[in-house]
Amino acid sequence: MKHLGGAFFTKWLAFASMTGAVDGSEVAPILDKRVITWLREHTTPSEGLSTSRTPSYERYLELLDAWGGPFARTRTQVELAIFELTRDRPAG
Repeated sequence: MKHLGGAFFTKWLAFASMTGAVDGSEVAPILDKRVITWLREHTTPSEGLSTSRTPSYERYLELLDAWGGPFARTRTQVELAIFELTRDRPAG
């Protein structure tokens, strides 16, 4: 969408696609800086994802499928687990 960043667009896409469960297979995952930062810090080699390129979003979807498929998890369920891992937690 013109004048809107990729991260905003994927957020909009996610909310627009939530026709059933918030973690259903029809929900488009959100690729934003928070997810990209986590992936850069915890995957080897870094996935090299960007919020501004369609091929990057496609690679992100493939990654979520690869991680979730063996465990019968939707893309959004895998992504929600990543979001949970990025939450600030008290030390200790």
